[in-house]
Amino acid sequence: MDGDAVSFALDRYDRHFPFFDGTAPLPRGIDFDVLQVGQSSPGRDGTGRHERMYPGVEFDICEFGLSPYLMMAARGAALPFTAIPCFPRRLFSQSQMWVRRGAGIEGPQDLAGKRIALRSFHTTLSVLARGDLKSYYGTAWEDIVWCPTKGDMVAFDAKPGVRIEPIPTGADLGALADAGDIDGCFMPHPPPAMVDPARMRRLFADAHAEEATFFRATGAYPIMHLVVIRNEVLDAHPGLARALVESFRAAQRISESYYDDPNWSCLAWGRHDFEAERQSFGADIWPEGFTANRANVERFIGYSFDQGLIPRAPAPESLFAAETLET
Repeated sequence: MDGDAVSFALDRYDRHFPFFDGTAPLPRGIDFDVLQVGQSSPGRDGTGRHERMYPGVEFDICEFGLSPYLMMAARGAALPFTAIPCFPRRLFSQSQMWVRRGAGIEGPQDLAGKRIALRSFHTTLSVLARGDLKSYYGTAWEDIVWCPTKGDMVAFDAKPGVRIEPIPTGADLGALADAGDIDGCFMPHPPPAMVDPARMRRLFADAHAEEATFFRATGAYPIMHLVVIRNEVLDAHPGLARALVESFRAAQRISESYYDDPNWSCLAWGRHDFEAERQSFGADIWPEGFTANRANVERFIGYSFDQGLIPRAPAPESLFAAETLET
């Protein structure tokens, strides 16, 4: 903490605007310093937000990756922070699966033996994509060659027989694809070379329809990030964890109200897309709190355990501040 101010590091997603403009009600009696810190926002040592939070614990409250948090918690690590069931970032994996044209990949069943680039092996999207391939599409992730472009934040021992072949730092992914050295990429922020339509295409031709079908079958808009709070801050401010869940709920309601103005977004069809999404999903796909998200978290825990990233599958309740479990 800087003096009495509690630093609050978030990316500037539309659902977080209310924290930055002061319209979201934050817990009283605490001076919050809300900071715009993207996932790749470098600190003094050049590391991104997640690495700035662990092991350095640069912020008091911080948006953090679900996968590394789970990996550390499941190992019984004495973490300096505790999660609350607020989930700032979610993604369906289907839109993030890109494959090389000419690689002979028409569907998930054709990925066996192919070389797929990842940001890192345990990045949350990587875990989601592999888990969805196996549990939903029946394609064993173990049969695919995984090519991470960076090291993992949390060390782990790969399952026997799993092929992980790192890509050299700074390698040109587009050139590797053109040479046939990689057959696709599963990344939340793929470089332009990997989404060039002349070179790559999405694995699923109609990703929107595929994701809507996945949601109807599983009820899940998969979680990417959660929020962690430094333990000493939680000790100093009893009730803060639960109060922040309510703050995130309020911020979400406020951000949805932006679309009352049909020209709020620079996207000409922003309001139409907002309405279409509501019709397609028929549910609030951004719920905050533990109860509505327990099954979603449990699904991810199962994925992580199956992939050998955690030694046991902990109960979802064990990952969050106790006072938030009834939210």
